[in-house]
Amino acid sequence: TPEAPWALFLSNITTAYDVYWDGVRIGRNGLIGTGESSETPGLLHVRTLIPAHLLTAGRHTVLLRLSHHRTLYGWEWYNGRSALGPYDAGVDELFRTYGRTFFTLGILFIPLVLNLFLFFSRENAAGHLLFSLVCIVVMLDAVTSLVPAFADVPSTFVQWQVVIYHTLTLAFTMLLPAFLLRFFSFPTAWNVLILAVTAAVYLFIADTTHLFGAMSVTVLLLSSAVTAAALRAKRDGGLLMAAVLAAGLAAPILGAAFTGLAAV
Repeated sequence: TPEAPWALFLSNITTAYDVYWDGVRIGRNGLIGTGESSETPGLLHVRTLIPAHLLTAGRHTVLLRLSHHRTLYGWEWYNGRSALGPYDAGVDELFRTYGRTFFTLGILFIPLVLNLFLFFSRENAAGHLLFSLVCIVVMLDAVTSLVPAFADVPSTFVQWQVVIYHTLTLAFTMLLPAFLLRFFSFPTAWNVLILAVTAAVYLFIADTTHLFGAMSVTVLLLSSAVTAAALRAKRDGGLLMAAVLAAGLAAPILGAAFTGLAAV
């Protein structure tokens, strides 16, 4: 039996449910109902302490009894997560995650203020406004993920997150290539092509489950195409922007590689 208290960490499970450990109920999130009127949504993030007398050596069974009447989305969208471990370690990991998000906000705040200042102090500075909007979109995405850190939000908050993330993802997919077009002084009419490609991917290729991945590939391809055109035309800043895009592409690949090595 561990000396430190252990807990079951459940998040993003958008239902009302009871938690059972070896047939013994150890937690409840919301109120299970037979319909939407009788079901009470629970919280988005739940930490359930496991009684010390149940933490015996050997195999255990965790069971969730739930009802599912308060969501607008099908099961295939859900990204529920569960973890079991020392309570303090789980809380520390949660704070580290929020800490990285706060760090991202701080990093983006500086260029946001600088570009807003340049936009209002210069003539013909639409590029600064576009970059400011890119920063704002990414910051709003971070703020949305931080909401549960400051309030016990209900599980139905996920429905709002879906709408917010869809909107922000579409905005980012269009704004970043538009900024590059302005940065490299390409015709603004090319924005129509960016809008058409983004709309086509969103309407006919991406779905709720794979939206982020599909739009990430789209914005990368559009931005790379604009940057490649800038390199071919020998525009100032082309090499720098190509390096930035290459770093952005390499980061998730290297992160996945290091994660795989750590797991070996």
